[in-house]
Amino acid sequence: MKTSRSLHIMCSIPVFCWITATVLEHMLTTEQRGELPKTLTDMYSHFLLVQTKRKKNKFHEGRETSPQELTKADREVLLKLGRLAFEHLEKGNIMFYQEDLEQCGLDVTEASVYSGVCTEIFKRECVIFQKPVYCFVHLSIQEFLAAVYMFRCFTNRNTEVVQEFLGKDYNESVLNGFIKTIMEKSLQSKIGHLDLFVRFLHGLCLESNQRLLGGLLGQTEISPETIQRVINNLKEMNSDKISPDRSINIFHCLMEMNDLSLFQEIQEFLKSENRSEELSEIQCSALAFMLQMSEEVLDELDLHKYNTSNRGRRRLISAVRNCRKARLSGCLITEEGCTSLASALSSNPSHLRELDLRYNHPGDSGIKLLLAGLKDPGWRLDTLRVEPAGVRWLRPGLRKYFCQLTIDTNTVNTKLQLSDNNRTVTRVEEVQSYPDHPDRFDVRPQLLCRNGLTGRCYWEVEWRGNVFISVSYRRIRRKGGSKDCWFGKNDQSWSLSCSDFCPRSVWHNNRQTSISSSSSSSSSSSSVSNRVAVYVDCPAGTLSFYRVSSDTLIHLHTFNTTFTETLYPGFRFWSPGASVCL
Repeated sequence: MKTSRSLHIMCSIPVFCWITATVLEHMLTTEQRGELPKTLTDMYSHFLLVQTKRKKNKFHEGRETSPQELTKADREVLLKLGRLAFEHLEKGNIMFYQEDLEQCGLDVTEASVYSGVCTEIFKRECVIFQKPVYCFVHLSIQEFLAAVYMFRCFTNRNTEVVQEFLGKDYNESVLNGFIKTIMEKSLQSKIGHLDLFVRFLHGLCLESNQRLLGGLLGQTEISPETIQRVINNLKEMNSDKISPDRSINIFHCLMEMNDLSLFQEIQEFLKSENRSEELSEIQCSALAFMLQMSEEVLDELDLHKYNTSNRGRRRLISAVRNCRKARLSGCLITEEGCTSLASALSSNPSHLRELDLRYNHPGDSGIKLLLAGLKDPGWRLDTLRVEPAGVRWLRPGLRKYFCQLTIDTNTVNTKLQLSDNNRTVTRVEEVQSYPDHPDRFDVRPQLLCRNGLTGRCYWEVEWRGNVFISVSYRRIRRKGGSKDCWFGKNDQSWSLSCSDFCPRSVWHNNRQTSISSSSSSSSSSSSVSNRVAVYVDCPAGTLSFYRVSSDTLIHLHTFNTTFTETLYPGFRFWSPGASVCL
């Protein structure tokens, strides 16, 4: 079961374990073994057929048939049950009365015969009489049959049912458009009551499940190209209105279609030492799912260690359930986001001890919810950070952390010339007449700024020639020409090396890491400037370099470490004529 993520996640549900045992018992003890189910849709398709076969044996109905052979009567009753399941799923009903069954063309006898699928229970409706009530053995079975019914309506061009569900203006005739529209509708639900229904719909697109269920789904011929379009629609789906928990269902739908590409991509990403690769939104959903499902509790979840968009980081939030410490911080989280976060922590609060929500705007109500969690004995949370907070931090992007740099003239090497009110530095051949000072770099053409960096800081630099844009501890050696003095050549500094036209590599502790040509090359866009942005989150231990393109930041590299001392911006100039402008 562990080899299939979509099945393994369901094994905490007792009824699903019973369904699985029923299917596997049949498949492993009869001649019709075949390939064992790998997805939820596979499992429930087999379960439906096994139950139908057991019903035939119980009531001695006709000749012996294989599980895949549904009689016309079987199909009619199952589709009636599917209609019942679908109509009441949308309404949120899980119990039905006799009149509900009759409205779908079912009589009590039929429902009772299908005792493996629909069972009769009794519920006291008032003090003077009792009335029979019907329900499916489990909500997931209702969701599966509802998906079967809706798929059949589409293949049989039952436009009335489809339009009633998706709107009268809906006129999509191709499968990938139909599935995409239903997916978008399901994501609009705040409670996710259509999530499993949509997951089953995607699974029913596969030829293997259509073959398994025979004529129940109608006559369909779905080309591989159409299947690929459905998969592509899922991977490209994004919306600011999708909550982190809900977006994971997109990943589940891909799993139902046996598309394991995302799963494999994230596995490779987690194994890689260099995690500067940019993650798409759907990749973030996959990563969040895998982190949640990991049997090992994550020590720390820091959303800024992952190179992705703000919407991508929102999709990672749900992984907070399986970590001891979470840094969420500066992710444009509002009161609504705090409500979702508090809900996630309430549903599984056993691990998280420390939560960093600084640089957001949780509002009074959001802070109250989280402070209440600190007092809740069911939560393990004992540290909550929310300051600084406020509406100013809701501006998208990193520029809200801007800091004005000031050059420390006492550190400037004598081969460096200051101009433009000490905003521009150029390497020159002539020795400049700076007074002696113990902080001055006496051999290497380098300098430091006065700004001691704390919290989060962002700045931009325009360069010419070969320069190194750096941050360093203040205690870096200033005297002599050994490599211990060079920015990037020791364990006290981190540098981005830039040539005449583009950034080339990053350096730390004398170790060089090349930057991909697609990120660094200016030929990819005429709007790319000779400007680099630097962002550092000192408490989180992240240092990121970007290339500035108009209003866009192109990620170059991120260092993830632990800063043990105060950092200072610095610059190193490789050749005469090289310059930087703050």
